[in-house]
Amino acid sequence: MYVGGKPSDANDLNNSTGPTGTYAVEAEGLTVVNGSLAMNPQKEAWKLWNTGNAGGKSYVSRGFRWGVVGFGSQFRPADGKTVLAVGGNTSTSVMGSKVGAWTAPGWLGKTSSTDTTDHGYRASLAGSATQVWGKTGVDSIRGLSGSDDTSKQPPVLGTDSNLVTWGQGNLSNVNGTDYSGYKGKISKLSTDLSNVTKLPATGTVTTSTAPSASSYTIYKYDYRKNGNKGNSFTFYGDLDKEKLITFASTDTSKSMQVFNLPASDLNLNGTDYTGIDFKFVNVPDNASVVINVTGANGQTIDFHNGWRFWWNNDNIANDFVTAASAADTEQTTKNTNYAKHAQQIMWNFADASNVVIRGGQATGRITVSNHNSNANANHGAWGTTEDMKATDDPSAAWMGSILVPNGNLQSHVSTNGRVWVGGDYEMLNNETVKKTSGQSTDHAVGAEFINESGEKTTSILDMDQERHNLPWNGSYSTSCAAIAWDKVDDTAEHNALDGTSWTVYGNKNDAVNNTNTLATIADGGWNDENDTAGSFKLGNLAPNGTYFLKESGTVTGYTQNTNIYQINTGSSTTDAASNIVNVFDSTGNAIDKDADKLLANGKIINKNAGSSIEWQKVDGADDSMLLAGSTWTLSKMNGDTAEQEWTVTDDQSGTEVKSITITDISGNPVTSASFTGTTPQTFTATAYDQNGNAISGAKLSWSSGDTKVASVADGTVTPTGSGNTTITVTSADGKATASFTVAVTGVTVETSVSIKGYTDGQEISLEKGETLDLTATVAPEDNTVAWSTSSADNVSLSVPTGTDVTLTANSVTSSPVTITAKETRTNKTFTLKVNVTAKQYLTLYFQAQTNWPADNVKVHYQTTNDTVWADINMTQMDGSCNSYAYAKIPLTGSNAIDSTSQFGFKYINGNGWYGPGKANVPQADSNFKFTSGSELPDVVVISAGPSYSTTAPSGCAVTSTAAYRSRRVAARSGEHRAVAAVLRTQGSVLGVADETNESNDNTKADEDTAAGKFKVSDLEDGTYHLQEKTAPNGYEVSSTVYTITIANGSATWSPAFGADNADNKIANTRKTGAVTWTKVSSDSNNTDPLSGSEWTLKQAKTFSWENGVAKYTDVTSDTTLGTITDCVNGQNGISDCSTQTVQKGQYVDLDGTAGKFKISGLAWGEYELVESKAPDGYDLDTTPHTFRIGPLEGGTITGDWYANTNFETDGKSSYSDASLTVNGGNVENKPGVVLPGTGGAGDYWIYAAALVAALIGVVAAGMALKVRRRQ
Repeated sequence: MYVGGKPSDANDLNNSTGPTGTYAVEAEGLTVVNGSLAMNPQKEAWKLWNTGNAGGKSYVSRGFRWGVVGFGSQFRPADGKTVLAVGGNTSTSVMGSKVGAWTAPGWLGKTSSTDTTDHGYRASLAGSATQVWGKTGVDSIRGLSGSDDTSKQPPVLGTDSNLVTWGQGNLSNVNGTDYSGYKGKISKLSTDLSNVTKLPATGTVTTSTAPSASSYTIYKYDYRKNGNKGNSFTFYGDLDKEKLITFASTDTSKSMQVFNLPASDLNLNGTDYTGIDFKFVNVPDNASVVINVTGANGQTIDFHNGWRFWWNNDNIANDFVTAASAADTEQTTKNTNYAKHAQQIMWNFADASNVVIRGGQATGRITVSNHNSNANANHGAWGTTEDMKATDDPSAAWMGSILVPNGNLQSHVSTNGRVWVGGDYEMLNNETVKKTSGQSTDHAVGAEFINESGEKTTSILDMDQERHNLPWNGSYSTSCAAIAWDKVDDTAEHNALDGTSWTVYGNKNDAVNNTNTLATIADGGWNDENDTAGSFKLGNLAPNGTYFLKESGTVTGYTQNTNIYQINTGSSTTDAASNIVNVFDSTGNAIDKDADKLLANGKIINKNAGSSIEWQKVDGADDSMLLAGSTWTLSKMNGDTAEQEWTVTDDQSGTEVKSITITDISGNPVTSASFTGTTPQTFTATAYDQNGNAISGAKLSWSSGDTKVASVADGTVTPTGSGNTTITVTSADGKATASFTVAVTGVTVETSVSIKGYTDGQEISLEKGETLDLTATVAPEDNTVAWSTSSADNVSLSVPTGTDVTLTANSVTSSPVTITAKETRTNKTFTLKVNVTAKQYLTLYFQAQTNWPADNVKVHYQTTNDTVWADINMTQMDGSCNSYAYAKIPLTGSNAIDSTSQFGFKYINGNGWYGPGKANVPQADSNFKFTSGSELPDVVVISAGPSYSTTAPSGCAVTSTAAYRSRRVAARSGEHRAVAAVLRTQGSVLGVADETNESNDNTKADEDTAAGKFKVSDLEDGTYHLQEKTAPNGYEVSSTVYTITIANGSATWSPAFGADNADNKIANTRKTGAVTWTKVSSDSNNTDPLSGSEWTLKQAKTFSWENGVAKYTDVTSDTTLGTITDCVNGQNGISDCSTQTVQKGQYVDLDGTAGKFKISGLAWGEYELVESKAPDGYDLDTTPHTFRIGPLEGGTITGDWYANTNFETDGKSSYSDASLTVNGGNVENKPGVVLPGTGGAGDYWIYAAALVAALIGVVAAGMALKVRRRQ
């Protein structure tokens, strides 16, 4: 290795010439040199100044620093470890030994006696000790104690001889690792990375001219720390002479992104380019990146690096400028991303004999905003200067690790990554920054720039070459321990199961929480060292380590194994450790039961995907009538105990389709279609119901008889190959079909993939904890889809393959997660960008209590601006939850809350106040608080008392929207403070349906969309109980509990369904109805019910279902159902009329109050009540009183029902239990006009007396009028 340049004559390493001088200054972390080390550092860095007795100035330079850098990655060995090891395994002599220095030494240790950044690092050097050429007493590599003597001229540095050990050279144990076979290991790594079979290219490489940039300015690393003062550089011109090489990922499903870069693309000879910029596009955020530089064929690669580096559309080249402090969050984020992306990249120069990466070239203005203008103390520094030129500037830093296994590396740039070289490694910069002709004459043309320390420099930013020790996240290790395991199916033979993928962690907690991944490995993938299907071997792991495995992707038809398996490595570096020592469940609890460990002879089992069960809900009187709207409880049983219960709700979205027609784009019926070439044609299928009416939105599926000829998606037929096939459209229940034939000629097969409802690259947002169903459309139809996520920790996938997948938003993101659907025939991809945001709202519930009703309350709360309070009127909930009101409190925007916010309640008009009082609830300043901690919950409930809870009232949870289009959303204050300006500009909500209906563990989806039909899948072997929970409208709940036993994919029901019930129909009985009415007098002076009437009940129309709708049919016979006699409690031997029992079809009055009637047990239909006997003294009323019980005629079971009031049949309402009771109201009778003695006593005498009184009044009035006239 050379800190400088390798001389053309090796003899120069043993005389005063030495290696070519360099201005390189530091190397971070561990440096292992197999051969010799020769150094010629000329920067005179790390100076210690002293003012002498005679008034002169003197200094001593410490030299080139090993192990620690002032500005770097901070990836270093542990304290007290070796940071420089020289093996001496070469015939090259340096000063007659193996290590030597010219001009200045190398050093490690302290800069002062109080320095704590030295970390006690050590050097282990082959050969005898040497001294800097021409400097007696100054060792070539020395340790410094920091105890310096500044009283002498020049100052004398204190040394620590314990930090450097000479005469070593054994590389078999450097900090516990064997580096003696180092070259073979990096050679194997290079070969593995360039293996096109295991690591095929995942993207494209293109070249172009980099975009221009006017007045482009860059800054020294400490510019922000110095209060935005210090060195900066502004380029003359527009930087329009830089070449751009772009790496664009086309397969983001791979955790290892591979690009093949022709070596010729790095050749700038014959062009006017000054350097090469690089750009990475669409690379997954957590992927490792390998650039295989191909085609060098043992030749030299030599080029200048450029000044810019893009990650997607962001130029991050100058993002190394260190943040001023932790509060400087914007720059801190840039620093983090800069380091992150550098760690992703590995440059593999596999077949180059020499690689020369030269520094940047630039002309422009150096600005030194903190220049010391005191000529007596500034060491001759120039300060701000125009017309400065750099020809080999190391601050045009290199991003990523460098691997040159079969050649030499000459680096003229600061590197950000590991450097692995099989030959000689040179850190060479000796072309200083100089004045050139141009805009000013402040210094002579050709004069060398002097920095604020009085030093020359090769960098326009005064940032000479350093090696920063960022690791490569491909996790290659020079140790050789390995782990191995096998994956098998759940058959008796336990056959090898190919195609799973795994994640490896260093501790159990990381495995539980999906954090700090050590490696991901796919069966047969680039880092799987066992090529046998179903068998895995992961190498490059530390000996005597503990590792935890978890399956991250399984195979279609199998359920994912969620167990965590522990394998420990021993000291062996030849045999892979394969003994599984512990098995844990997904939450980290040890599994004791062998069956739950899912192991067979040490091999890990994947169970088959579960079985499905199907049943139908029908009318007990008409089993052809499917009944919509029931819910069921499905229980997984362990003996008599339910281990888990799910609610199954009828999915009624499907429609019964009776016929289908297919038309072309012109609306003409289609029976056949011809295609020439690959141009698709679109056809339309229309579904019709039993009445011939078109059904809007009917679920129809398209299929092709031979997808190698033509595929079809939503009516668009795409030719895929020459030949003939049939396109078929099928209803959801499979009972209705239509088809046409297709003839294709002259086709070249095309492939495609897309995600329904989205555009390629579209960005959406999900709230944390939400799920989203995606469906991919792929061509040709027999093609398959593979799904991947760039960060499963943030957004995970339910399955790795298949057209349908469910996303789960696990944790809030700062940048989008890329979801990729890839068709596997030609590897075309379609991506969706998913931001995971914090909850937008906290849901606050208030329980009504004395003087505080749920329909008259609002919340008055404190916003994040502590002086601003806001109000939200609370909404009373419906049904059984109507004792609660709720409000959604924003977590973003100007009226957002945080964990310190307080609140209370007022009446809606603003009066009153309801606070916590002395209750033991979170509170402050006599107000409620949303939390007593630092994190806001999703829910807060204030119940009577008051009491406080963070769990929504049972059955009363308020749901939120699913997914929404968005710009990128950042988080603040944990996950609850997203950037308000972004969320305020959100567009319309997508309203993506949760088709799985399985957003939590308490539901199972009904996969049959026909109303009344049920299908539940993914049930593992075992015993289940199924019982109806809620019946369809108007029906009694079935009390039968069905025991279902699933074994080997087959379900057995008990009680069993008969041979004539192949569809597993479960019948419900219709509830019966009732009618009430009251007999009253038409005389308003008599308000008491009239006793003694009798009534005849007839049925005018019978009810039936016809094709799913209600039908009422006239009754042709004039049969009377019965005579209803007014029943009075305590009369005629009946003590309580309501307890009378009668046979079916018999009807009695169940209301024991005289004159009031109630009949029950009425089947659905239309009825007539006619009075057959009037109360004594009243005229008989023969008016038929008509009413209906049942669904509205022409309606469905889920539609409106008759709502009869006062015996009118035109009223309707949605179903409730009250729908089955008809309120006939008051039925009046007129008093009868009969004389006493000829019938009942009647009321005739009353009318007669009233008439006489009226006549007397008329006569009296006439007499009075005469008297007035006389007067």
